[in-house]
Amino acid sequence: MSVFHSIGVFAYRFRWAILVIWGLLLISSSFFAPGLSGKLKGGGFD
Repeated sequence: MSVFHSIGVFAYRFRWAILVIWGLLLISSSFFAPGLSGKLKGGGFD
C-alpha cells in the first residue's frame, strides 16, 4: 500500500474524530484572534 492510501484509510476510519479536532482548533483559535490585531502589521517584502 502507498503512503497516500494509508492516510486515506486513516482519515476515513477516524473522520468524525478529525472533524471534532478541527472544530476544537477553530473554536480555541477564536479566543486568541482578537489579541493578534495589535501585534500584526501590514507590510510586505522590501
